[in-house]
Amino acid sequence: MSKSQAKGSKSSQKSSTTPGKWIWPALVFVLSFLLYSNSIGNFYALDDDIYTRKNEYIKEGGLSSIPKIFKQGSLMGFNKENDANYRPIVLLDFWAETAIFGENPYVNHFFNVLFFALGCVVLYWFLLRLLRSYNPYIALFITLLFILHPIHTDVVANIKSRDELLGFLFGITCLLNVMKYIQSAKEGEDSSPDYKYLVFACITLFLSVLCKENSVTLLVIIPVMIFTFTELSLKKVLLNAIPFAAVLAVYFLIRANVLSSLTFKDLKIDTVNNSLMAATNVSDMYATNLTFMGRYLRLLFFPYPLSWDYSYNTFPIVSWTDYRAFVPTLIYLAMISYAAIRVWKRDVYAFCIIFYISTLILTSNLIVKILATFAERFLFLPSVGFCIAVVFLLAKAFSVDLKTSKLTLPSNMRYILIGVCVLYGIETVSRVPDWKNNLSLFTSGLDTQPNSARAHFAVASEYRVKGEAEGNPVAREQFLNTALKEYERGLKIWDKDPEVYFNVGITYAAMGRKDKAIEYYNKALEIRPSYGGARNNLGVFCFNDKQYDKALEYFKGTVKYDSLYTDAYANIGAVYENTGRHKEALEEFQKAIHLNKDAFSVYENMSRTSAAMHDSAAAKDYSATANMIKERLSKIKPMLAEGEYKFGSVTKLIIATLICFLLLCYRARKMSA
Repeated sequence: MSKSQAKGSKSSQKSSTTPGKWIWPALVFVLSFLLYSNSIGNFYALDDDIYTRKNEYIKEGGLSSIPKIFKQGSLMGFNKENDANYRPIVLLDFWAETAIFGENPYVNHFFNVLFFALGCVVLYWFLLRLLRSYNPYIALFITLLFILHPIHTDVVANIKSRDELLGFLFGITCLLNVMKYIQSAKEGEDSSPDYKYLVFACITLFLSVLCKENSVTLLVIIPVMIFTFTELSLKKVLLNAIPFAAVLAVYFLIRANVLSSLTFKDLKIDTVNNSLMAATNVSDMYATNLTFMGRYLRLLFFPYPLSWDYSYNTFPIVSWTDYRAFVPTLIYLAMISYAAIRVWKRDVYAFCIIFYISTLILTSNLIVKILATFAERFLFLPSVGFCIAVVFLLAKAFSVDLKTSKLTLPSNMRYILIGVCVLYGIETVSRVPDWKNNLSLFTSGLDTQPNSARAHFAVASEYRVKGEAEGNPVAREQFLNTALKEYERGLKIWDKDPEVYFNVGITYAAMGRKDKAIEYYNKALEIRPSYGGARNNLGVFCFNDKQYDKALEYFKGTVKYDSLYTDAYANIGAVYENTGRHKEALEEFQKAIHLNKDAFSVYENMSRTSAAMHDSAAAKDYSATANMIKERLSKIKPMLAEGEYKFGSVTKLIIATLICFLLLCYRARKMSA
């Protein structure tokens, strides 16, 4: 089996890194950037709003937002949840982009592509260091395979996946500096390592975990990497890993003090998001989980078809007698057994297996259940191990000596490499337009995963929103009817999600079909009696019909289950106001204002109630407050629709990038001359 040790004289090592010293990194950058350049003109899609236009930390701007970014969970600015995610560097990055360029999806996409290109360059440099006893073109082949692999479109074309991109960029930079640190001990005359590389490695590891929690798995990769690709003893390897363990200990301490919960609670994981929740026993849950793991391997080799969604019922619940669970289990057991035996022989394939499994394990659902059944983005970092292994396996299959100074590839191997690269490149370029906007993305999901209930619900909601905003009655009716059809198709797959019934009720209400809206609101309450939206909307129907007692019952039921439901308090106050209970109305309005200080309509109601109580001074004050809030809110820029954002900033960024790129190439060429 192949071993990967840093051997050879200084002269041979020097010559192995000389070819393409500046040309190949430049090629890597250009190819990476151009491959995804067609994503720069895309709009917001899927969950991009989490880190952009619906995150109050980003929208507020100003230096006062920075402490909030670091003192609270990354979801606090979006949904007020302080659990699971702590990614302050990502939010800081988006904060800076918005502060400089304003809210602009084209700018966000540009930086996604730029960070991917930079990450690929660093990956190439890292592979040159890691495989420096091999021909330097091997590092280039592996990097090109990584660049072209279509599985990465899920990350690069999705603005929200900036966390994956930055985590990767800092993580690979960490590994690069680890190798520089270890190898510097052999290069220096006094055989003493250069500790600046150790410092850089620790800093970039810390930055990486502050971008994406999955980067903690680098603590496994680092010692295995050092042991596999150097001649250090196991004791020295473990000693060299101590600083990185200390960095992660500090990270976990910070994380524990910032977040109220380190993971998502099981009660928050719905079956529609994670198919494993549909399993009736633990055995079937893990059997089904192994079908996911089998699909990950298949998509690495054959990345088609690709989809934004793999939720229920893409992976039906299976038992251990099903080959879809049994075969992947055997494959993974074989991989783990091989790695456990061969890692002590400093085997490159063992390293690739450990790299792949360790970087995938946290998102695999095997250890902790997450808010996703399966996702292509989870393969972004693990695919590095896959790409290394594929190139080595091809070389072994065609008996190619990867350590020769002059690499000659058999014609059959060249054809395979060219064919794979061409097919991967075509699939990548054709996949990116699917991320143009929500409707195009969600519709593509129906084509590839027709059994996904979530895909149907997502398409339905897009048509519902379009219908609600449509002024033309005929077009409005068409959009809403299309929404209903997709909701019904999704409900045939999964009919236990109260939010879907609530949305169907909203659709019928928009069509003026009150009876059907009430029917579906009640269905939502049958599944989840605490569903505030459905109960509140039923109360609104009663209120509009002047059935105040029944409306009050619904509104009070809403706040009974959800004490933070602002609209319900305002509606209770409206009932009291309309029934002459003015003092009680003001009390309820105050509760609503306490939860939402920008609710100017509540202040307007308070003004009318105070006037009815003959308190003209209070009525005047409440009216003035309402007008002040409306004036302030009118100055806030509304979210723009697709096509309304300007492309000028991106043009300037592209020109600046081109100038910097040419200057760096010129400088690199002068230095290597």
